[in-house]
Amino acid sequence: MVTTYARLKPRRAFLSFLVILAATSLVVSEGAPRPEQPVSRNDLKGIESRIETLQDRVIELKTLIEKQGIDRLDRQEKKLQGIEDSTAQIRKALAELSISAAPSVWPYVAGGLIGFAASVLSIFGYEFLRRPILGVAVGEPMPAAQGRRFVHVRVSNRSQIWFLQTLAPRLPAHMCRAWVRIYPVQLGGNASITFEGRWANQREPGQYVAAGLLPDPGLILVPHREDILAGDSAMLVVAVKFNGELECFGFNNENYLVPNQRPPDRQVGQGVSRIVVRVAAGDLVRIAEFELQNPGPMVNDFALIGGTREAVWEP
Repeated sequence: MVTTYARLKPRRAFLSFLVILAATSLVVSEGAPRPEQPVSRNDLKGIESRIETLQDRVIELKTLIEKQGIDRLDRQEKKLQGIEDSTAQIRKALAELSISAAPSVWPYVAGGLIGFAASVLSIFGYEFLRRPILGVAVGEPMPAAQGRRFVHVRVSNRSQIWFLQTLAPRLPAHMCRAWVRIYPVQLGGNASITFEGRWANQREPGQYVAAGLLPDPGLILVPHREDILAGDSAMLVVAVKFNGELECFGFNNENYLVPNQRPPDRQVGQGVSRIVVRVAAGDLVRIAEFELQNPGPMVNDFALIGGTREAVWEP
């Protein structure tokens, strides 16, 4: 539908046209954000406000034209219609720009998930560097004393790397428990003797009286746990041999329940027998295999050698 307007006086029409051009240039030049600058919500609100002002001025101009009573103003009508169309297009573009410029929650969700994953991995990595690392090896040979000689296994907790000792000091291996399994040579290596390991830093389980050591069953039957600090080690008694005897014996606290500390079920004959040692500190388990050499009656020939890391603890 085309509307005809009364003819304006040349000066008033020219001034109105200048007002419309000025408003349009104001919207385009000042209201629109520069290409190199990001569009903010304040910029969008300012542009919408200026568009509303422009529409109000267009309406005022139409009203003024109608009041003049002039019936031929096709040129002004086309210009006004063009301004209205441009205003509608600008408003539509602003609506689309407002939608595209609206903040999205997905970057925050993705950032939160990435931060959570990085935190979890950092914690696992830090705890991995601090974990105790147990080693099981042959202990230092000890001289015979009081007509007998013990052989030991040394259980150690590896020292931390020097540049991590302050940032991530290695944790102690808490509550270490050990088991010893001997495959006696006289049984052909098919049967085994299994018993709880005795830590050498324990005192003897009992009290000395005039007749000798009085065993304490409470100390003997309750297994002892050992804490091993980083860079430290503890000795585990495996077997004992008495001078002048061909046999040797597996040794732990239960040997003290026998008067001569030679329980028959722990006897190991002359020759080479296989020994498997299992050490556990919580979920951390280490297994090592050794050879117990018992060549003759001399205690100085009694020794423990080997230390295979790929040993298997058979159920």
